[in-house]
Amino acid sequence: MEITQLYAIAAGGILLFLILINFRPYIEAFLRAVSLPASKHLTYPRVIHRHRYFGPWSRADVITQFIYFTINTFCVGFRFPDVSTAGLRAANLSLINMVPNFAGPHLSFLADIVGVPLSTYQQIHRSSGVMSVLLLLFHVLTIIGSRTPFPLQVAENLWGLIGGSSLFVLLLLCNPFLRSFSYEIFIRIHQALAIVSAYSIWRHLELKPLVPRIYIYIFTAAFPSILLLQGLFIHRSQARITHMEDTIKVELTLSRPLKIPSLSFWSIFQSHPFTVASYGPHGISALVGDYETVLMVTSGSGIVAQLPYLKQLIYGYNARKSRTRRVHLVWQLETRETGIAVQSIINQVLRNDAFHVSILILILISMYIRSGGAHLVKIKRKNTARQLVNVHNGSADLKIILREEREGKHIKRLQEETEEQGEILVIVSGTDELRDRLKDLVRTYLDN
Repeated sequence: MEITQLYAIAAGGILLFLILINFRPYIEAFLRAVSLPASKHLTYPRVIHRHRYFGPWSRADVITQFIYFTINTFCVGFRFPDVSTAGLRAANLSLINMVPNFAGPHLSFLADIVGVPLSTYQQIHRSSGVMSVLLLLFHVLTIIGSRTPFPLQVAENLWGLIGGSSLFVLLLLCNPFLRSFSYEIFIRIHQALAIVSAYSIWRHLELKPLVPRIYIYIFTAAFPSILLLQGLFIHRSQARITHMEDTIKVELTLSRPLKIPSLSFWSIFQSHPFTVASYGPHGISALVGDYETVLMVTSGSGIVAQLPYLKQLIYGYNARKSRTRRVHLVWQLETRETGIAVQSIINQVLRNDAFHVSILILILISMYIRSGGAHLVKIKRKNTARQLVNVHNGSADLKIILREEREGKHIKRLQEETEEQGEILVIVSGTDELRDRLKDLVRTYLDN
């Protein structure tokens, strides 16, 4: 690639970026217009339901993967003079698809930077990894089919074999069945194979032209940059760990306001994610104050991920910056232990000085405990005129709850005949089963 071509790409990219900024309001309006139909017909309907080792796959997932595969196939086969050229294209495309996988040490931090949910970036990671290996396999098959000598005594060929083998083994070990035995062992092997493959590919392309090597330069520069950026948010903290029956509770004492959840600088090399009460989900957070009704559904310790939104709603209500008129937090528990462990955190939110009596007309917390004694969980707010927390035995009837909230049954209106009903936001943080069930229920209201 000539320098003039690089200049043309850079100049065109800057011009396109400025155009998109100028047309941003129109783009946002278009996305809002198509969001509900797209959710009803593409995002929520599942082609393959959730399985222990794969799924769920929605129509949108299948279409996206098909387009992704088609584009890569087209790039390999477009106007190629011979099979050897197509193999080289496949090798270059394989490197390009590897860039998101080697961009940083933690997918959660990359999801925050890109502004997408963690599950979305995990899907990008999986898809780009599989595509890279498939393109590499095609590259290898073209070499075998051409019957070109491939002596392993040549360092370039040897490193190519090591790098390709590492990627193939890495993909095979990503099988959920193998991963389930020991996640810690799996992630270390995964990281080691990734390092071996990256170094081997570098050595394999050491004497090649600039074009294939430039992709190695990109993720070689991106990884330490993201690692350094993540390290800037890491500060030494203290943790107090207590055990309460079947629940382990970790309390953090931070040296400064929390930015990224961590315990020390070295925690950037740790693999197990966790959620802190004052930290929200990965990606772009929902603007909860823009909705008339907010239904928050959670199960087990997933309540901790909902508390930042609850705090935000309380602050917005007191500051008159929120349109929200009702917040209903539905918390499903299997046993009472989790409720007992987390009740102090919720009570702390409710005892906050910013929590005025006027908030009582806004918030209702409904707890459903399947077994273990609901009366033992005590979440309270003193000197209140209305019951703030309703504790029930059994399971929550989400269908009835969602219908009542959608109809605005619990919102008092001054002019019921003429006042337009506001929008409802449903936030879920719980088990896969709970999320799938709630998606099916919400889908029936997307036309309304």
